[in-house]
Amino acid sequence: MDPRSMQMKSGPGRKAPITIILLLVISALALGCGQDDKKKKVNQQCKANTDCADDICHRGICASPYPVDNGQPCAGNGNCKSMTCKGNICMGGKSPTGFACLNKEECESMVCKEGFCALASGKLDSGAPDAGVPDVGVADLAAPDAAVADAASPDSASPDAVTPDQAQPDASVPDQAIPDKTVPDQLVPDQVVPDQVVPDQAVPDQALPDQVVPDLPIPDIGLDSAPWDAGVPTVKDPGGIALTKDTTHPYKRQVAVTYNSGAGQYAAVWWHTTISKGYIAGARVDTSGKLLDSTPVTIYGGSGQKPSIASDGTNYMVVWEAGFKVWGTRLDKSLSSLDGPFGFQISAAGVSSQGIPVVRFDGTNYVVFWLSGGKPRGVLARRVSTGGKLLDASPVPVYSPAGKNYYEIEAAHNGSNFVVAWHENDGKMGDIIAARVDTKGGIKVLQSPASTTVAATAEDERTPGVSCVGASCLVSWQHQDKTTYKMFIKAALLHADGSMGKTFYMNTSFDYRRAPAVSSDGHRYMVAWGYGINSSNWWSDLYGARVSKTGKVLDTGNGFAISTGSNGQITPKLARGPGQYLAVWVDTRLGKYLNSIYAARIFP
Repeated sequence: MDPRSMQMKSGPGRKAPITIILLLVISALALGCGQDDKKKKVNQQCKANTDCADDICHRGICASPYPVDNGQPCAGNGNCKSMTCKGNICMGGKSPTGFACLNKEECESMVCKEGFCALASGKLDSGAPDAGVPDVGVADLAAPDAAVADAASPDSASPDAVTPDQAQPDASVPDQAIPDKTVPDQLVPDQVVPDQVVPDQAVPDQALPDQVVPDLPIPDIGLDSAPWDAGVPTVKDPGGIALTKDTTHPYKRQVAVTYNSGAGQYAAVWWHTTISKGYIAGARVDTSGKLLDSTPVTIYGGSGQKPSIASDGTNYMVVWEAGFKVWGTRLDKSLSSLDGPFGFQISAAGVSSQGIPVVRFDGTNYVVFWLSGGKPRGVLARRVSTGGKLLDASPVPVYSPAGKNYYEIEAAHNGSNFVVAWHENDGKMGDIIAARVDTKGGIKVLQSPASTTVAATAEDERTPGVSCVGASCLVSWQHQDKTTYKMFIKAALLHADGSMGKTFYMNTSFDYRRAPAVSSDGHRYMVAWGYGINSSNWWSDLYGARVSKTGKVLDTGNGFAISTGSNGQITPKLARGPGQYLAVWVDTRLGKYLNSIYAARIFP
C-alpha cells in the first residue's frame, strides 16, 4: 500500500495529519526541557525554591532532594544533610537553636523540629519566631563564655545566639536557668571588621564621682486635649509600616523601640540574623509614619542579640548581649555610633553569664539593668552618663537571692525612681518580682524587703511589662493556666510605698494572649499583646487596651485591634510620642519563616 494513502486530506472538518500532531508534541517537550534547563542545579545560588530544578532553596543555595550523610563525598554544601561540605566530605552542622533546618544533621543539637534547630530535649525555644519576646531567653547564658569567631557558614555560628527569646510561655518549652559560672574573660571579635577584637577592658573599671541630680518629673510632650479616659483609640497605619522588607535574612526578632523628643522621631532596634550570625540593626520612623531608613542601619556588626534602646532627647543608647557580657554604644539621631564599631563593655570584666539587658533614661543619665548568672547572681545595674562614661565603679546588685533563675526583665522611670520587674523561677513555675530603685547619685534599692512579689501563684507568670503615671506604675504580665495551657494578660498597680493594688484581667476571654508591652502618656496607660486562637505563635494578631491611672480597663472585652495581618504578629513593644504611640512588632505576613519588623501609630 502506498504510504501516502494512509494520510488524511486536510480541509474543513478533517483532523490534522498525524505527522503534524507528532511535531507539535515534540516541540512542546523541547520547550519544557528548555525551561527546566534554565533552573539552577544543586549548589548554585538561589533566592527561592522556584529558582531550583528540584524546588529546594535552603540557606541561599539549591539543595539536593537526596542529600547524603556525614562522612560521604560531596561537591558542595547542597549535597549534604548537614549543609556543610568541607574538603569534599560532608561534616556535622553546627547551627544553634532557632536556625532554620531541613535535616537534623544541620543542627548542633542534632534535633530539627518544625523547620528549626531545637534543644537537645527536642523542645523549640518559645520565641518562635520571636516570641522571644520579649525578649528574653536565658538559656544562651548556660554555655561557658567563649570567643565569637568570624563566620561565613552555619558551622561557625556564634555561641551567644544559640537560644533566642524565651519570653513566650508555650507549655512545651521548659524553663532554663542561668548557670552560676564564672570563667576567664575572653575576647569578643566583631564579625564585620576582620582581625579585630573587643577587649574586656573597653572602659576602664574605675569609679567616677557620683552626680547628684534634681528630682525631675516626666515632661508632658503635647498629648491630645480630650478627656484622658474618653474616646476610642485609632490605629493610623492599619496595614503597618514595614521597617524591613528583605527576605534574604528572614530571621528578625527581639525588637525594642524608643522616642527621641529632640529629633521628633522613633528608633527601633532588633536582632537581625543571617545564616552564620546575628547582629543588631535598627531603623527610624517619624511622627507622620514615614520610614526614615529604607535600608536598616547596622548598629553592631558583631554577634550580638537581645537589644534595648533609650533616648536622652538628643541621642540614643543601645545595649545588647554578646559573648555572655553586656555591651553598649551611644548613637546620634541618624543612628551613627558615637563609640566606634564595638561600643564599650558595661558588665564587669572577668565575669561571665551576663545578659538580657534593658536601658532607660532617668532624666540625667542612662541606667542599664540586666540579669546575671555569675557572681553576684541576680539583677544588676550600672549608670552610664550621656557622654558614655561608666558612673559606678562596678555593677550594683539590685536583687541577688540564692537558688533562683531569671528570665525577662523590664524597667520604667516615674520621674523620681525606677520600677524594675523581672520573671523569676525556682525551677517550678514562674513569678513576677519587682523593686523600686533610686539612681540619683548612685544606685540604691528603696524597698525593705528589697523586692515586691507582683504575681506568685501555683501557675506560670512571665514576660512583664511596666510603665508609670505619677508615682504609681502599672505592671502587666502573661499568665498561663497549668491545666489548659491557655494564656491571658493580667495587670496590677505598684504604688510608691511598694504595696500592690488589686490584680485585674486585661481581657474577658481566655484564649492565647501573650507577651504584653506597656507604655503611658502621663495620664493613662497603653497595653499591647499578641492574641491567637491556639498555642502557635505563627497565627496571632496584635491587640491593645488603655488603662486609667486608677487601674480601670477602658477598652473592655478583647480591646482594640492593632494589626490583624496574615500569619502572625507577635511580641509588640510600645513607645510614647507626642499625642500618639508607636507599636513595633515581629511580623510573619510574608511567610511562616520570613520574619519582618513592622510598626503602626496609635492615637489614644
